[in-house]
Formats: sequence, C-alpha cells, structure tokens
Amino acid sequence: RGSMALRAGIANMLKTQRGLPVTVDNICITRGSQNGILLATHALVRPGDAVIVEALTYEPAVATFRACGAKILPVPLDDGGIDVEAVEYAARRHAVRAVFVTPHHQFPTTVSLRPERRMRLLDLSRQFGFAVIEDDYDHEFHFESQPLLPMAAYAPQKVVYVGSMSKLLLPALRIGYIAAPAAVIDAIA
Repeated sequence: RGSMALRAGIANMLKTQRGLPVTVDNICITRGSQNGILLATHALVRPGDAVIVEALTYEPAVATFRACGAKILPVPLDDGGIDVEAVEYAARRHAVRAVFVTPHHQFPTTVSLRPERRMRLLDLSRQFGFAVIEDDYDHEFHFESQPLLPMAAYAPQKVVYVGSMSKLLLPALRIGYIAAPAAVIDAIA
C-alpha cells in the first residue's frame, strides 16, 4: 500500500483540495499513474469484460485494458466530453465492467467533462453496476477557470481515482496513487 506517512499526506491533500472523503485505508501508492491504471484494471476487470473508453483517449490505458483481456468499447466525445447517451447505449448492450475517463482535461482534446454529464455518468454507473476509473493526471493545472471537483468526490464507492505526483513535483519521480473504496484497495494490495 505504500508508506503510511505518504498515504496520510495524499489522503489529506485529496480531502482538503479535491473534496474526496478518504482516509489512509482508501489510498494505495503506485509507480506513477500508468501503474495505477494497471493495478485498478487487475482488481476490477476480468478477461471478456467490457471497458468503455472515450473514442480519443490515453492509448497506454487502452493497451492495459486489452492486455488484461477486456473488450474495448470506444464511445464518441464532443466539446462537452464523453457522450453519456452513447455510454448508456453501450451499457444496455454489453456487460460493462468499467468506464475510463479523464474528466478534468480529457486526454488528448483537453475538454472538461460538463457537470451534468459527470452526474449522469455516475448515475449510469449505479444503474448498470460498472466502476468509473477517473484518471486525474493534471488536476493541479488550471488555465481558464477553477477546476471542478473530481467525480470521486461525488461517488467514492463507484469511482477509482488515479493520480500522480510526477507533474506536481518532478517528472522523474514516478509516484502515483489510487484512491478507492477500501475493498478495492485491499484487492490491489
């Protein structure tokens, strides 16, 4: 799970700066965000499970899902982020296990997922029983407005939140973290 002091520091940062209701029991230290995505995938996805991704997305994440045997379901996005109607359509036709999103600044387009779409995606996760893997790779960077709270702040039992200290501190410092329900952190550990 990582150093207790580091987990406590990250839990405090996530609680005070991002509104996540977490404790050290909800944190696992990783070797960067890519390793966090891999560990989350191992804990959540089994071969044959469907994973929804944005049509344009972080390709190393897609490679991770494929390597774990997931069926990839790309859905469109526009200037408001992922098309939640397309997510619902896919979830009605497939046993979706997870949806991977980069809602703060969608990678690579940089659009932010609109608040109403965030809430709708979380509603769909409850309705269809899938997890949301939220890659918040650059939360510290704000260009035009105040950042929205992460999706994990609103649905901590449905969201696996992946972050990194690399962009904040030092790119060569490969420290990332996962914030998730304690049972998911137990499975990852």
